[in-house]
Amino acid sequence: MIAGFALLILAATPVRADLSSAESKAVKALIDSQAKEDSTRQGRAREFVGGRRFARGDLDADRKDELVVLFTLERGNVWSQFLGVLGLGSTPLARKRVGKKGERKVELAGTMNGSIEPATGTYGGADALCCPSIRGHSWFVLRGTVLEEDNADTIVVKH
Repeated sequence: MIAGFALLILAATPVRADLSSAESKAVKALIDSQAKEDSTRQGRAREFVGGRRFARGDLDADRKDELVVLFTLERGNVWSQFLGVLGLGSTPLARKRVGKKGERKVELAGTMNGSIEPATGTYGGADALCCPSIRGHSWFVLRGTVLEEDNADTIVVKH
């Protein structure tokens, strides 16, 4: 699946989230909806469950934590990563594709100051598709029902 990120994964351990039954159902519905959209005649998109990560944080300044989920969908040997946000009552607020094979890999570091903070890996010119070598960091903010990226891929370490 997605390889070559041992150091990035260690540096980006997400906050654990204990999910209620309603949250679990809402997460599944969110992921199933995106998988349906991403399925094509060439194949059905399926979740790589081992890539699912969670964090909680107040993203809309209402003094209540939202649930953030990072999930990965695969179709053949192509994968895409998405961030989803669930609000009060497990209501889906937003989702956005944030990574894709050949473009960028994302690991959820957590939330801070109203932002979602993923560590990123982008591809250098000689990188294999498994192993982006340019380490970075990004921030996503929730504006209404839209996740917007701020300060995309600030480079941390180059290999």
